[in-house]
Amino acid sequence: MKLHASQMAGLLALLLLAGCAHWGEQDPHAELLKSVTAHWQYKQEKQWDKAYNAFCKDVREQQSRTQYIQGANLDTSAFRIEEVVLTEDGKAGEVTVVFDAVVQGFTLKGIQLKEQWRYENDGWCLAPSGTLKDLFSR
Repeated sequence: MKLHASQMAGLLALLLLAGCAHWGEQDPHAELLKSVTAHWQYKQEKQWDKAYNAFCKDVREQQSRTQYIQGANLDTSAFRIEEVVLTEDGKAGEVTVVFDAVVQGFTLKGIQLKEQWRYENDGWCLAPSGTLKDLFSR
């Protein structure tokens, strides 16, 4: 099958339009995974300011950066994202993260934490949920 230059240009334009439309769509699941992974990497690297900035505005209004850093100073390693459940509208999700941590000289393996995330202001943020303090007091 031979195509004239004008036909090829038209076909290319259609393919580009279809590709742009597809590329323009965001995958909420992939975007959430990216945000959660970045947050936990910041925690591992002890980049507390960046980890704190992942929280939603209402959480940051309730807890200062200093309070967060004091409570978060925990050696975490070997994290993995075990499960991601999104709401139907893709605007909220619950993420199960499993990680290892060193607490008062003891290594705890396989700690499971469920985090609540929300999509707002064109990005994912960590919503109010249980804290590590709550987890260890059970």
